Amino acid sequence: MAPSAAPGPTRRAAAALATARARAGPAPVAVARLISAVPSPPVNYFYVTGALVVVWAIVVSFLGLSRPNSPGRFFPLVLAISALLFLGGIVGAALGSKHRSGERHGAPLPGKSE
Repeated sequence: MAPSAAPGPTRRAAAALATARARAGPAPVAVARLISAVPSPPVNYFYVTGALVVVWAIVVSFLGLSRPNSPGRFFPLVLAISALLFLGGIVGAALGSKHRSGERHGAPLPGKSE
């Protein structure tokens, strides 16, 4: 008589390993397809930090007008948040202003054809 198949736990382990191997391959491809299928414009971080600065300024102004001892002991925290938002705006402006190599704006120069 021929030997029987492997016992139950070994078969289950082999099936789990085969399933894990099958899942490992196409997952990154599926994520890449999903990312490329969802159109999203590039983000200009200067606009994001600008909006955050506006909200922060409104919050600080409201707290300053509504409380006589504002910011009090929280002054270092308010100063740190304000400085981080300021630096974030500078970095956002620097990142948003980068142009591609050779990129030029405006009308073509006279005598030069593209």
